[in-house]
Parts: sequence; C-alpha cells; structure tokens
Amino acid sequence: MFPRPRKDDAVAEAERRSRDEDHFALRVTHPGGGGLALVRSLLVEDLSIVPDGGGHNPYERAGTGGRSVLYFTAPGGRLELTCDGSPAHGG
Repeated sequence: MFPRPRKDDAVAEAERRSRDEDHFALRVTHPGGGGLALVRSLLVEDLSIVPDGGGHNPYERAGTGGRSVLYFTAPGGRLELTCDGSPAHGG
C-alpha cells in the first residue's frame, strides 16, 4: 500500500537501523470545526493513549497554515497525529 524508500536513501536506511521513526501516523484532513479535538479526545479519553508532546511548524506546508503534529504513547509504540494548520487557531 505504501511505496518503500529507494535503496539509496541513506536517511531512511539510518532511521530504519536505529528505529527512530517506528510509529503509526494518522492525518486529520479536516481539523477545523472541532475535528482535531474530537480525534484527540477519542485517543486520550476513550482509548487511554497518553499525550507525548508535539508542535506546529509554520514553514512546512506554509500555504495551508503550516503543519501540526501531536504525539501519543500507545500500547506497543508511538502514535503521530498530523494536520494542516495550527490547533491553537482551530486548524
């Protein structure tokens, strides 16, 4: 379902060896109108997944208001929740 990195991709190979990028990621496509808050509530309150940081990068995907990432500690690994825009401004 997902393309594998090229064999000559040194960054991907280093991350694979060190397991720095082992996580599951979800992207919220409509974070405004409470969508992001609803997903976060489901993860934290209903599934008991623990918030573990995050942030907003206004330079990545700047045309859509930047990109935000929320991290969670989940059984068996880490979960990354991403969306365009800033959660502080409603997405």
